Amino acid sequence: MSNKNIINYKVGQKNHDIEITNNIIQTIKKKINLLKSDSKIFFVYDKNIDKKIVNEIFLGLKLSGCKIYKKEISTLKVNKNLKAVISLIDEFSEKSLTKKSVVIGCGGGVLGDVTALAASLYRRGLIYLNIPSTMTAIVDSSIGGKTAINHLNQINLIGTYFHPTSVIIYSKILTGLPDREYKSGLAEVLKCAILKKNKLINIIEKDAKKILSRDSKLLKILILNSLKIKIGFFLKDIYEENNRLKLNFGHTFAHAYEMATDEMINSDYLRHGEAVALGIISEIVLSYLETKSKNQKKKINEVLLRVKKILENLLLPIKLNVPSKIDNSQLSKLIYYYVFKDKKKISPKPRYIKLTNLGKISVSEINDFDNISKVIYYILNDIDINQF
Repeated sequence: MSNKNIINYKVGQKNHDIEITNNIIQTIKKKINLLKSDSKIFFVYDKNIDKKIVNEIFLGLKLSGCKIYKKEISTLKVNKNLKAVISLIDEFSEKSLTKKSVVIGCGGGVLGDVTALAASLYRRGLIYLNIPSTMTAIVDSSIGGKTAINHLNQINLIGTYFHPTSVIIYSKILTGLPDREYKSGLAEVLKCAILKKNKLINIIEKDAKKILSRDSKLLKILILNSLKIKIGFFLKDIYEENNRLKLNFGHTFAHAYEMATDEMINSDYLRHGEAVALGIISEIVLSYLETKSKNQKKKINEVLLRVKKILENLLLPIKLNVPSKIDNSQLSKLIYYYVFKDKKKISPKPRYIKLTNLGKISVSEINDFDNISKVIYYILNDIDINQF
């Protein structure tokens, strides 16, 4: 009998799974006992996670009978760097971990990236499990195998592909998330819904209040559907050569907004999901500007209005509001600069995900660089798209 709380999938010949659980202790114990490990576990967790949850996870690990090492780390964006990765690798070596040892990361996207990258590099790969602790990590970064750190002030410049054997989503983490962290992750759910036109976008549109109140049944539907959509895009294109690139919808501009505000305002001024919300709007606007057909422009504008309304109902940003002391002209130039630093670029022209309607998307290059400036102006000012 199939378990509706579990998604099973294969990458190559290796089995992977995602499980939503109400009992982290028993789930952890079961998962560990099924692994062919050397009974050594290195548990890395975010210092901001509720200590009761950390203790529950640790109890499940102890019940497995393995030797447990644990490390608490700070996972601010500034710590997503090579120093953090090397520090973990040094500790793996000190504890004499082998290729059959288990590394478990419990945290958000930053911790997941740093821990998974270290686990992938040490002895060319250990057994890795992920327990995501933010909504963005749960619905996006916990699966797909992309690991990376920031370098030279560029997001995800150094990385590998390394898939967790298991992802464990603990329902108690969901109920305890701060509001801003929770809402931020909803942008990635909306992204998946736009990419794969199906019932998911109708659910988000209809049930925004229930989503914000964290209705448990509805949350499970959102999470599992988002993850299934993501798996559908990456499973036959692990290394992002074609179809998987579409999962970057909104991210060409999102990363530029993140890097520019980090530099000019302060680190973490925008949460990743908030930047993705702005990026989704930006790439829809860019699609409008890069399209010549009047009929097509009309369809894109209809999607834009619908998406903006959904984001507003989810209490996510549709404009980039910055402190009055910030020079918008300087910020615009910096955003423009970082659009050209996007890692998807393979020619002088940055790439983005062009939308012509819900579920109709393609990987495209930006043909008119003036349109980049127009998009940035749009996102910083209260204007109508028809003014262009």
